[in-house]
Amino acid sequence: MAQGKVRDKKVHEAKIFEDVLSLCLSSGGQRAKVARKVEGDVDSSAESPDIRVSIAKRDAIVGIEHFRIDQNIKGGKKDESKDLETSGLMNKRRLEVLEMDDGPDRDAAMFDTVGKAAANYMQHAFDAKPGDLARSLEARLYGTGSGHACKLDTYRRNLSSARASKVETGFLIEIHSDFSGYFINDERGTRRVEKGQAVLPPETFDLLKRVSKDVDWLLLGFYPNVTGEIVDARIIDCREGRFSASCRKQKLTEVELLRIEDGRKRRVGYDHYSPKEDSDQTQIWFYRDDDPMRPFDIANQCVSKTAEALNLARCRKPFAATASIQAGYETVRYAAEKYRGEFSASIVLRLLQGMYPGEACRRYADFGKRYGIASEGNSAIS
Repeated sequence: MAQGKVRDKKVHEAKIFEDVLSLCLSSGGQRAKVARKVEGDVDSSAESPDIRVSIAKRDAIVGIEHFRIDQNIKGGKKDESKDLETSGLMNKRRLEVLEMDDGPDRDAAMFDTVGKAAANYMQHAFDAKPGDLARSLEARLYGTGSGHACKLDTYRRNLSSARASKVETGFLIEIHSDFSGYFINDERGTRRVEKGQAVLPPETFDLLKRVSKDVDWLLLGFYPNVTGEIVDARIIDCREGRFSASCRKQKLTEVELLRIEDGRKRRVGYDHYSPKEDSDQTQIWFYRDDDPMRPFDIANQCVSKTAEALNLARCRKPFAATASIQAGYETVRYAAEKYRGEFSASIVLRLLQGMYPGEACRRYADFGKRYGIASEGNSAIS
């Protein structure tokens, strides 16, 4: 790796560590309490592991290896970040355009560059599945030849010469995700998910629990997809089997995802034009060339997923649902309180049929107004 890239890598690793530690410390409570246990003199100049923290008050050294995982990944064996590739590609194309001579050709090339890169990114975002975050994590942890969990013995050997009575290891995981189309439901109520907010589907949470048996610390930084500052963070104490208790005390848990399943390939295209010949403004718009799902298919899935949401809520298990499913859940949840059995699609239909005329439509519309999506039409709740 070129010297400049090595320097940039080390600066980035140090920033991510500082992001996670600072946010946890400033959050107070249990997050700050755990964060103070890994606070010390930081050396980010080494490799394998990337960061070494000397903690005098515990006479310990913590070796921390950094890596990134993404919800939006490319295909292939390595399951690499599509977001990272998009950022690099757009910057490369931007530099190429800046080197061109001024004139109409340069402007057209610039808009074509932006349109092509953005359409390509949206294509992969549409194709991304909730399970892809787990695929990315599994590849970084256990991938053949590159899995960090497989290198833990090497990290420990490299730390063995440290003058400390305790040698501990951990992973600093930079998590890039966007579940902003979901509404999360847990013990704190219902709220819209922000870009980059800490949402861990069961497959991802299970992988963290699995690797927690091999390390002492998991430092988790949650970021938006492509760019942006840290949104959320946790430092999980994995020593002596404390993973589950540490997660619970910091309100970090697995979240079931409920969404409309759509197996069709969505092809995204783009075009651009200037409203006037002498205008310095140009509009770029994007479109999909696929046919919309049949309303009957959407309705069937909404009903069955609403039943899943009701069952999860009854068991007090956190879940996140897309708008159409959340709207269905909020429409029937109060009527469902009197039902004692397991919910199914037929039970949800029976609950809807048992409401006063127009009540279901009113509650559905109230959901849209409450979250500011009613004016966007029915397509907004999907």
